[in-house]
Amino acid sequence: MIIRMEGANDWNRTRAIYDLAFGRTEEGALVRELLDTHGAGRHLSFVAEEESGVVGHILLSRVTIGEENTLEGMLIGPHGVLPRYQGRGIGRALLEAAMAFAEREGDGIFLVVGPCAYYGRFGFEPADCYGVVCPEPSQTGTLLVRVTDRSLCSVLKGPMRTSGERQKEVLSQYYR
Repeated sequence: MIIRMEGANDWNRTRAIYDLAFGRTEEGALVRELLDTHGAGRHLSFVAEEESGVVGHILLSRVTIGEENTLEGMLIGPHGVLPRYQGRGIGRALLEAAMAFAEREGDGIFLVVGPCAYYGRFGFEPADCYGVVCPEPSQTGTLLVRVTDRSLCSVLKGPMRTSGERQKEVLSQYYR
């Protein structure tokens, strides 16, 4: 298996991953909308590829944290693997590779909405422990944070904000 940046020719397979993994079309539509709205400069989009083709995908989107919007972080999700490939560590590999890439690029704060039982094994903690809050209440999980640059812990607090009004609207619909 290789993990690489998503290419222009991967879209149909990426969308199928979400449609099949979640049994609905919202996640695939969200990925497309986010990429179309803000382009590559605000997102990191990776795929996992095996001999049979692309089998997993993860998207990281840039967000700001705080009242003054002084800190930047990466919001993880959607994140999916084709059902017949689940349970093989592909989701873990995607998450670890995407975060490692972002860290090399200077990112030290990662956020995700999801179950602490799953994401806790990757060093995520409830964001409210740091005073970071999601502006839109979520029924799909808890806002979690992983801080790799520990010097940021003392200043990490306030609302998580998306980069634009359309991204905020799209994400708030998804995380309801």
